[in-house]
Amino acid sequence: MRLPIALHLAALLPPALSLPPSTLAVIARTDFDYIIVGGGPSGLTLANRLSADPRKQVLVLEAGQSRLGDPLIDVPGFLGSTVGNASYDWLFRTVPQAHANGNRFVMDRGKVLGGSTAINFMAWGRPAKGEIDGARPGEEGLCCPSEDSDGAEVVSRYALVVE
Repeated sequence: MRLPIALHLAALLPPALSLPPSTLAVIARTDFDYIIVGGGPSGLTLANRLSADPRKQVLVLEAGQSRLGDPLIDVPGFLGSTVGNASYDWLFRTVPQAHANGNRFVMDRGKVLGGSTAINFMAWGRPAKGEIDGARPGEEGLCCPSEDSDGAEVVSRYALVVE
């Protein structure tokens, strides 16, 4: 597949690289097996899985910058310094909210490779067992190999890999 590049490239996997726009011509001449739009947690997880096969070429496109090694993201002491910072945060605003006297609110969203997980105070939480179990009916394979398995246990196993 040929890719006419008009988007900012932040990462190319494998291996994970951050490339300046001047190298886009090289990328445009490369055939990719998979192109993933969005370098947030889902896109990067998918890219990691797909790039495990060394025969496959995987491209990740991310509108935000690569901030790998940036202390404002990586150092706990800078917790919260990226929120509201236009270099790291898209600063999306809601429409006026009728039940909040017409006020608009900022919806902080990560403007970097890693998406909003890069500015989320280094925190995450597992879903409640009820939420996992609620996804089970008719969705075999989502989190559970069969009706007899415990979906929360399966999700916990994968969560340990992340942790």
